[in-house]
Amino acid sequence: MTSSTVSLRERDSPIYKENVQNVFIQTKSHFGRVDIVVNNAGIFDENDVKKCTSVNLNSVICGTMLGVEHMRKNKEGGEGGVVVNMASTAGLQPYPLIPVYTATKHGIVGYTRCWGANPDFPYQQVRVNCLCPHLTNTSLLQLTPEQKAAGVVRHVRLWEAWYPMAMKTALRCVCVCVCAIGTEKCFGVL
Repeated sequence: MTSSTVSLRERDSPIYKENVQNVFIQTKSHFGRVDIVVNNAGIFDENDVKKCTSVNLNSVICGTMLGVEHMRKNKEGGEGGVVVNMASTAGLQPYPLIPVYTATKHGIVGYTRCWGANPDFPYQQVRVNCLCPHLTNTSLLQLTPEQKAAGVVRHVRLWEAWYPMAMKTALRCVCVCVCAIGTEKCFGVL
């Protein structure tokens, strides 16, 4: 099993899509096909709406579109596959302290649901699913001094008390299970 990643540093430039496209081309060249795409991107930056939207939503849309393009059965070399978009529980309910982040994750959920209603599925054979984990112990929870001073810590502690923190390994297991499901009609938001 191998994976490839693309840096989000140039996500606002035309070069970003080209770099993502190159990852797909290299993967197909090496392995013969692409089977699974996991779009996992997220930042908290309520002060930079463009950056937050670009990373959290636009990069997921780009990865999904290119993934479907390279995996769809009605294209030479495509054998179908699975796209897993990582959203958040913030995509299912409001988090008033982080409205921009919440909006981007709602966008991922809505975008994924649109793919679930895709009338071209019988020809493409690419399932698009979305996982909505709660807080996980990632670098997103490493607060800056400014965030700490702004009282974000208190709110993170409240969230931790309300919901048990998901383990990264548990999330990986769910992702693997979603990808392994062989049914043609497995779409949705988990």
